[in-house]
Amino acid sequence: MKLQHIAAAVALAVTGTANAAIQDFTNGNGSLFLVAYDNANGSFTQTASLFDLGFNLNDIAGVAGNGTTGAQGGLVDVAAGPKTVVWNFNSNTVTVNGTVQSIGTNAWSANFAKLVANSDAGQIKWTVGAGDSSGFGDGNRYLITGQPTAAQLTSQNASNTNGLSVTNSLFGATVVNKGTLSTADNGAWTFAAAVDGAATATNGYVIDSAIFGTNWRTRNLLGNAIVLDGASQNLWLADASGAEKRVGQLPVGQTAAGFLNNSTTLVFNSAAGTLTMSTAAAIPEPSTYAMALVGLALAGVVARRRRA
Repeated sequence: MKLQHIAAAVALAVTGTANAAIQDFTNGNGSLFLVAYDNANGSFTQTASLFDLGFNLNDIAGVAGNGTTGAQGGLVDVAAGPKTVVWNFNSNTVTVNGTVQSIGTNAWSANFAKLVANSDAGQIKWTVGAGDSSGFGDGNRYLITGQPTAAQLTSQNASNTNGLSVTNSLFGATVVNKGTLSTADNGAWTFAAAVDGAATATNGYVIDSAIFGTNWRTRNLLGNAIVLDGASQNLWLADASGAEKRVGQLPVGQTAAGFLNNSTTLVFNSAAGTLTMSTAAAIPEPSTYAMALVGLALAGVVARRRRA
């Protein structure tokens, strides 16, 4: 385990990365967001929410991660030890391994309550994402959820991945000034037709077919990309070259109980009011143990010489 990785992980866990406002893909380091909406199988068919989760693409993917190298950002670095991040939308808190993070003003609770009140029980679907549309080649990259088959991996080609960039309109003027997105570091907006009127892009309905539906749901072909409340998801990092790789995946041959595909796992639970992201710790290779023992031996020699 590299010391600089440990230091970076500790620093991130303590300080967080507060956003002044939700950030779109054009700044090269878009906000990590949660979209949740009623699944339209009951009374409520036009209810949807957008939550700014207080972290950014680089916190997950690192500055240079792409669809070939994978993601080793501070929140999901398997070499830095296990990590569990919990967003609690009722209490407006974020914890990392049980420690509350200071990442700015979180103002989610009212909009979360509105989402639940205007959705059918067990019918909320959700996804998490972030993006960078300012790069080129592998630098143009997106975090998307999914559980793809081999065929679906082939379908997530460069054209579909680049098409995700049009979702920038999700963060446009029709949404960014809604709810608490413009008044808090990490805000939220819920549209509910039952109380807000007709579902249109103008009034900020974030699952409008011209915004999220066409340019995110239909461009993410990784299979089961948007799942029901309570289901587990993996995050994937896809880039403009058409490559994609799971986020926070353990080395080949290593497994961890309770983790989907031995990778960073997300679960949204509307009853508890939480989104949980868990990353397992990689087991160091034998050579790493050997180096650690050598280091301890050298430290012992130096200590003995100082006492002498």
